[in-house]
Amino acid sequence: MTRVYAYRIEGLTAVKHDRLESLFLHLGWLRNETVAYCRDQYAEDQKTPSFYDLCKWLVAKRSEDQRTDQWGSSIQRSVLQRIRRGYEKFFRDHKGLPRFKSIDNGVHSFETEATKPRKRRDGNGHYVQIKGIGRLSFTDRRRVLDSATVKIVRVVRTPLRYEIQLVCDVDKGLKAVDKRDVVGVDLGVKATATLSNGAQYGPIAVDDTRRKCMQRKVSRATKSSNGRRKAKVLLAKESRRVAERRRGAVHEMTTAIVRDQSANLVIEDLKVANMTRAGGSRKKGLNRAILNQNLGSIATQLIYKAESAGGQCVEVAPHNTTQECSNCYSLPRSRVTLSQRIYECEHCGHVQDRDVNAARNVRRKGLPLHRAGLFPASQAKEDTPVRPESDSSLKGADMTPNRSGYYRI
Repeated sequence: MTRVYAYRIEGLTAVKHDRLESLFLHLGWLRNETVAYCRDQYAEDQKTPSFYDLCKWLVAKRSEDQRTDQWGSSIQRSVLQRIRRGYEKFFRDHKGLPRFKSIDNGVHSFETEATKPRKRRDGNGHYVQIKGIGRLSFTDRRRVLDSATVKIVRVVRTPLRYEIQLVCDVDKGLKAVDKRDVVGVDLGVKATATLSNGAQYGPIAVDDTRRKCMQRKVSRATKSSNGRRKAKVLLAKESRRVAERRRGAVHEMTTAIVRDQSANLVIEDLKVANMTRAGGSRKKGLNRAILNQNLGSIATQLIYKAESAGGQCVEVAPHNTTQECSNCYSLPRSRVTLSQRIYECEHCGHVQDRDVNAARNVRRKGLPLHRAGLFPASQAKEDTPVRPESDSSLKGADMTPNRSGYYRI
């Protein structure tokens, strides 16, 4: 399994801080130079240079300019790789053309495969050695590095601090298969997560009053003034704090679901971008509420946490999960609106909370895949639990894995 672990850089001196700022300014400059080179090559040959050609161009650049040679080449190649991927995406999807950016905001992270974490001599933590900067120390309190293999070291600049991210291959061995019953999860706004067994996890509420106050200060400040620039820096820091609090709340909720309820889950494959794309002023409040719940992060965390706990998380299409009756599987004559919090079936008389009804429909759609034993390859054993029978069948199911590597119907 591939996991990303983030650590705070400890003991960052003023000298190293200034060197990091200089490095990110250089990478922002190099990004614009790369975009200009790609545009010139396309104007001449009607094609953009490959990553190999960009690396050759970088070698010539390093030999000509001593300021470019003072930084590690693997760090600079990570910028070239991103530009190349940007052009590949543009020619494939016809959007996202790499453009010039301000050098102080163009690059917010860099990666290097040439540097690996090492233990400090005193035994208190680890460090990575970056050319032109020196040692960046951090503490591995979770003891991930004792068993994981580090593939990539990433240094990230946030409005609050500098962080180190380690992309690792983690071999946790064969976990005991979670034999608890399958639980359907309905994601929403009034209750962020409602389970098919009736459990509910309230909405994620983070106090962002201070952030809104800072937004008003930025809007009132004179454009291009020093006061506006300082206000934007403070706003970015406060926005980052709010985002970290919200992310922490999501981790607490998803961990509680997998630990206390079940690691065998069925969730909806929601397209949050499509859900919040339209509506204008009529729907802006709902769109904001949907985005504040971090539904995409919840789905991602449930998938990898369920796998780590010996279970499986299946994504199913969300169509009609709110409209169908979980008792007789029929659709109502008129659609169920958001204001109707109690589902009342017109055919069988079934009455239930609308979110619980939707969660049971989600569970029913995902049961065939769990019953078929479609667990990850590392967990395929004879003691795979047999799921309860259901009226659904695998006939007509789409057996192609989705973006997360799991199957959907």
